[in-house]
Amino acid sequence: MLKEELLKHGLTEEQADNVLTLHTTALEGYVPKAKLAESEMERVQLTDTVKQRDEQLKGLQKITGDSAGLQEKLDAAITENKTLAAKSAADLAAFKLESAVVLTLAKDGARNPKAVMDLLNMSEIRMEGDAVSGLAAQVEVLKKSDAYLFAPNLEGREPYGGSKSNPDEYKDNPFKKETFNLTKQGQLLRDNPELYHKLKAAAGQ
Repeated sequence: MLKEELLKHGLTEEQADNVLTLHTTALEGYVPKAKLAESEMERVQLTDTVKQRDEQLKGLQKITGDSAGLQEKLDAAITENKTLAAKSAADLAAFKLESAVVLTLAKDGARNPKAVMDLLNMSEIRMEGDAVSGLAAQVEVLKKSDAYLFAPNLEGREPYGGSKSNPDEYKDNPFKKETFNLTKQGQLLRDNPELYHKLKAAAGQ
């Protein structure tokens, strides 16, 4: 509102000044509609921003919780894998030792290496590289106390009948059905127990 407009309507200078003063006072605190709409938009945007931040915070809290659970499962899986790896290594070592013992017993003439191994104190036997340690002494004891567990070592022995130059002199097994002979069996048991057991085993008795 301009003073000139008021004067055109017939107001005096004083009256025009008073009207302008009253008009200015009335407009104090007035917010234009455009400004009000802008402020409302800012308020809405701020509210939306706060809501978005709240959602993000909740998401982060959920992720943190899930991460803790995943980490716990991961730790459990790692522990389980380590346990399985240790067990596998122990099983492999035990299998390697058992195989080496069975092979050595077979070379030492054990008739049934598995059965002989059951009589051994395995806690005193171990692998040292590719060699078996602690086995030989126990085998020697068993050969003396339970000789029947081992096939006789005929290396360097004379064949039955005393002829070393003629190994075919005694070629018939008195335990076999077709050459069965109790007399020869008795002679063998008396004169050569080791050959007696070997021929008996060869005949499946």
